[in-house]
Amino acid sequence: MTRDFSRRLKFERQSSYLPIQGIGTSRCVSTQLVRADVGPRSDQNSAYESEMQFHVLPKLNISLPTSYIDPSTIQLPDWMFLADPEFHKTGPVDVIIGAEFYMDLLTDERVKPAADGPTLHNTVFGWIISGRLPGSVPESTSLVSVAAIDELLTRFWELETCRTKSTHSIEESTCEQLFEETTVRDETGRFVVTLPKKKYAVQRLGESRSTAIKRFLGLEKRLSANPDLKQQYSDFIHEYEAMGHMKRVAGDTAGGELAYYLPHHCVLRPDSTTTKLPSSLTSPRCTV
Repeated sequence: MTRDFSRRLKFERQSSYLPIQGIGTSRCVSTQLVRADVGPRSDQNSAYESEMQFHVLPKLNISLPTSYIDPSTIQLPDWMFLADPEFHKTGPVDVIIGAEFYMDLLTDERVKPAADGPTLHNTVFGWIISGRLPGSVPESTSLVSVAAIDELLTRFWELETCRTKSTHSIEESTCEQLFEETTVRDETGRFVVTLPKKKYAVQRLGESRSTAIKRFLGLEKRLSANPDLKQQYSDFIHEYEAMGHMKRVAGDTAGGELAYYLPHHCVLRPDSTTTKLPSSLTSPRCTV
């Protein structure tokens, strides 16, 4: 069913996923479905009614028939109740009924007004018309017709929103996989996920411990000249550790993992109404 048709009839759409493949390699995906009670236009023709499930797509195919048909060439009886009285006019296709219902819709009544014309078949919805029109394309050009039909059927399933292949880069796909595999929820209800690592970047970190120690000793010397700032900085470090945002690492190694030593310093903002000593602390020692 087309999306526009489902909106016009105000059907309630449900989430669904259905890959669809037509002639050749054309593919698309439906992500919604609706349920509808289907019956004929008039109770005089049939009392048939059935609940059907329709997958929703932006469009189904091109308008059919592809050109105007002169109904006088088919020799339709006056008494015949047509399922589509305007079958000869080009118009959009809003609904396609699945093959599981097809045989239940047909009756045993069939009429062929002309030997070289179409067949008329009665259904629960009324009479339908199928087959070649009198004076249509001869057999010698049937290959052209087959090619045209193949193109139409291919376009039948082509949708501008049918891209199912991932457009992520290798790094983006790796991050997505890491997120799906490592995301957990702790006892407080917070979500915890492992940070992605670029292995080639980690190998280029190099030796950083000696530089971090030199910066740390310089920081201690500067703080010793300002006892008040030193106390605020010390309080901040202990609070950060008590909150579990960092922890001490014993020894010179990090359990065999490659370690990077990140220098740290404080930034004093006396005019701040919240934190006088803000910091983007990652600890003097950070394991990458």
